[in-house]
Amino acid sequence: MPREICNPPDPNPKTPKITLPPGACDTHFHLFGPRDKYPFATDATYEAPDATPEMHSRLMQRLEPLKHEFLWNGSLAIASVNFHKTFFGERFGLTLPAGEFAFTGCVAFGLERWLYACLHEFGDDLTRWPSCLSTII
Repeated sequence: MPREICNPPDPNPKTPKITLPPGACDTHFHLFGPRDKYPFATDATYEAPDATPEMHSRLMQRLEPLKHEFLWNGSLAIASVNFHKTFFGERFGLTLPAGEFAFTGCVAFGLERWLYACLHEFGDDLTRWPSCLSTII
């Protein structure tokens, strides 16, 4: 039986340009691979490139960003803002006066990461640091 070959996942997905009706969602996705660990059945009618959970997470973050990281020097996350939507409201019964589930979020700061970035930027002599920082240390 001939095999159908599927297109690989888009490595650079974009936010959809269409506006969906209120309450509409599509949670449909396929996970494949890695092929060397999870091979296709010998009688499969199609083949697809790897589509791993990590690839799915990147896609979901692109479609609806729930976490925003503040990067120092382009690679070290020194803080983040996280939106939980109604996840914790539903799990813990947190509701607003009108009865709808609470929308939650949090902010995180990696103090040791901020210190690392400041030491790298300004050195270990506090007199060289900006006064807004040196006065609080």
